[in-house]
Amino acid sequence: MSWRIARAPVALGLVLASILGCSSTHSDEGGGGAGRAHATIGGSGGVAGAAGKGAGSGGTSGGSGEAGSNDLGAAGSAVTGGGAGASAMNGGGAGRECGGIAIPKGVGAPSGGSVDRWTDVTPAGISLTQSDFGNDNYGAQDVLVDPARPSDLYAFFCHQGVFKSIDYGQTFTKVNTGANGDVIDSGKPWGEAIETDRCRDPARPPTLYSAGSQGRFWRSTDGGVNWQGFDLPDDGKPRPQDGYDVDVDPYDSQHLILGYHEQPGVSESMDGGETWRALELPSGMDAGGSWYVFFIDTGEPATTRDTWLAIAQATGGNDGTWRTADGGASFQRVDSNEHGHGQAQLFQTGGIVYMAGVYGEQGWGVSRSTDFGATWTHVGSTAAQNGVYGTGRFVYAQSGGANAGGIDQSQSERGALPGGTDWNTWPVPVANGPKRAAVTYDGAHYIVVGGNWLSGLYRYVEPL
Repeated sequence: MSWRIARAPVALGLVLASILGCSSTHSDEGGGGAGRAHATIGGSGGVAGAAGKGAGSGGTSGGSGEAGSNDLGAAGSAVTGGGAGASAMNGGGAGRECGGIAIPKGVGAPSGGSVDRWTDVTPAGISLTQSDFGNDNYGAQDVLVDPARPSDLYAFFCHQGVFKSIDYGQTFTKVNTGANGDVIDSGKPWGEAIETDRCRDPARPPTLYSAGSQGRFWRSTDGGVNWQGFDLPDDGKPRPQDGYDVDVDPYDSQHLILGYHEQPGVSESMDGGETWRALELPSGMDAGGSWYVFFIDTGEPATTRDTWLAIAQATGGNDGTWRTADGGASFQRVDSNEHGHGQAQLFQTGGIVYMAGVYGEQGWGVSRSTDFGATWTHVGSTAAQNGVYGTGRFVYAQSGGANAGGIDQSQSERGALPGGTDWNTWPVPVANGPKRAAVTYDGAHYIVVGGNWLSGLYRYVEPL
């Protein structure tokens, strides 16, 4: 397939929001929109910014974008699947500044590795045998990209800790070697996230967040080396310390929302996970389990912090997808779509949001919203999908899950951007889809790295 990173429309800049992360205004010239991969790409990551001309404003700090160039440019705001970010490709060559801090860009050339094919980059010594660790191994889990250092990625493995790459995902080294590193090694990291401030000093390591079977909620402020645990609310749930997923406000890295594993419940933190409040869910949600809760970037910090989308684990469409625009004070059911067992990932580019799942009102697969998740239409095939992620040219959908035998990838598909309504099958030669895929950019190529359960860690370099 042919990829061009030439003078892209505004949508391209917005899409990058879903790769690296910051915030952006929605305009036709200048500040880009938001991109999400949770997915972050982000979670976690996404990048949005100024495309073409103008300044991309966003977050609490942001530089201005110069006339478009093929660079990850100025500060615009965005959402990601685990991290949100402020700058975008084509957003302004000279404007790679955030409040006077120069932000490292890609190397300006391919970072290496085979182009247009999936490559196994699982670190040596990682076990992908399900019977290991007391028959409790589900392999590679979430992958996150650092919004301020696009070369740096973090991959989480069941019972084997956190691994970091500084070469765009070609090689990984274990990093959780400090305080409570053994606790992080002791269980299954169900949901991870990375701070969303693309404008932080890149010399400072990112803050990472982790929820899983280790119990409690875990935070590292030094890039995964040392970890500190905090209690989640004990509000009568069967397993109150069993967090399932966490998402980070694209404009405020201290503001977190979290769902619980195999039980109902959503909690919110305003202080980086140190303290939490449990939300009172409406009767239509209080029976659902394993909620994935995502921030939806509206383009404004004040409304983004209160706009969330919550997707329940598959029950036949009984629990479905819910949305709040008031920070959880009330929820409205917007679709019967549910995520398959083990994962969910959103992708946002500008005001368009993509989600995947099963039991949707208009069919299984991918749904698309042009109003920040309030209403949905179906796109693509009706094959079961679990997650979506995207780059400047395509939004991708794959199915993955906690299945020792893998999940068939012959029905993986992609939709052409900026429209995202024309979809085709895109078979992937890997035995399982990613629990979460991180998308980054090295100055020449988009790069996808996904934690594909017991299939391991896989990397894809998109051709120009």
